[in-house]
Amino acid sequence: MELSYIYKLRNRDLVFARYFVRLVRLVFTILRLLRTELLTNRLLEARYPGLRIGMGSVIEGINPFWTKVRIARALQIHGSVKIDKRCCIRIPDGSSLILCDGVYILEGCLLDVGSQTGASIKIGKGTSIERFCVLGGNIEIGEECLIAPKVFISSNEHSFDGNPNLSIRQTEAALPPSSNMNKIFIGKFSWIGVNSVVVGSIELGTKTVVGANSFINHAFPSGHKVLAGSPARPIRNLKSS
Repeated sequence: MELSYIYKLRNRDLVFARYFVRLVRLVFTILRLLRTELLTNRLLEARYPGLRIGMGSVIEGINPFWTKVRIARALQIHGSVKIDKRCCIRIPDGSSLILCDGVYILEGCLLDVGSQTGASIKIGKGTSIERFCVLGGNIEIGEECLIAPKVFISSNEHSFDGNPNLSIRQTEAALPPSSNMNKIFIGKFSWIGVNSVVVGSIELGTKTVVGANSFINHAFPSGHKVLAGSPARPIRNLKSS
């Protein structure tokens, strides 16, 4: 009887140990799930009913458990917005991303908001950002714009003049902080052609059309022009009907 009782106790302890191990594994699985972008994206979609985020896309710098006021400082969604699969969006502290109704960001895009306080990327109503585009810094794109695949738009610049014996990073570290912040503004109804590059602090006016493979580092604020070349120059004015 004594041996039988001990045997039963051992079996009960083994069963308890097995259930305890399963419980620990379940807890760790839930903790891993809480850290995944999948849950983060679903929580963001719950906060913004019009937002749809594709598989594999990541929004860095946003915690869905933040208060409504705090999260609104970093991310503003107005209406229906779709972010396709495998996109990466980075919003440093003090910066913001503003996406208006009808914005569509396609597969593989990178949006890296500038790290300076007050920097933002704003994309206007009905604008589409095609596959594998890169947007970085302080940028505003007007409504109903077409940004073709593999376009690079960045207001960020490196400082390289000065001591020739210093690297670019060392040169920039030695400079005093600048109160000026570059900004790129692209007017409404514009079309930026495939593989084009837009850099610096510039303005493109309303309904500016940029040809494929163009390089733009000067402002064309009057708009209603076709630009092309490297560096880009006006080809012609848009025809009126």
